[in-house]
Amino acid sequence: MPWDVCVTDGVWPEVATEARTYLADLGSCCPVILLSARDWAREAQPADLGVAAVVPEPFELDDFLQRFRQRRIFLA
Repeated sequence: MPWDVCVTDGVWPEVATEARTYLADLGSCCPVILLSARDWAREAQPADLGVAAVVPEPFELDDFLQRFRQRRIFLA
């Protein structure tokens, strides 16, 4: 894998086909942590989007880091 993890922001008003394709492309090379302040992020299931985790914004740093631990993604 070229990267250990990719953290990206889901700025889309809704998760449409183009967004799912984008996430699938990212997910093919590394685990993806998706951040978003959009309402859909609060209900989104990572498996439905093909990502390792969805973190609704705003978030506490400890909550964010817990997503890494849950997925066994460790940062140096």
